[in-house]
Amino acid sequence: MWVEELCSCLTSQYSLVDELNIASPECLDAILQLLEGDQELHEDFRLFACMNPATDVGKAGLSFNVRSKFTEFYVSEPTKQDELMLIVKSYLPEISDKEARAVLELYQDVRQSFSNRHFFRYAIEMSSVSESY
Repeated sequence: MWVEELCSCLTSQYSLVDELNIASPECLDAILQLLEGDQELHEDFRLFACMNPATDVGKAGLSFNVRSKFTEFYVSEPTKQDELMLIVKSYLPEISDKEARAVLELYQDVRQSFSNRHFFRYAIEMSSVSESY
């Protein structure tokens, strides 16, 4: 059943599965069956999968069987000012350059103050906890 449902979702030439390493075992099995099976797919079908490192909170490593079906690329965290500015402006296109620089300055101050890589996830979790009290 999973394979049929997955095939119906992945009918285009390019498909993206985000956060692959938090997918259920059934979903991972269906992806493997899809990639190894004889299902009808677009002749130029490509499956892209993204994941954060298994060291992130709540993430798990993938089995060799799954990893062997993909070509892996590691993308490091952007640190250059112009790259960060592009990210801020793409998420907040309505803000001025001055406001975007203020956002970047805040981001860099917080990153420098907190060496923990998971600070922003922690801050979000803490804000949701504090809202429940």
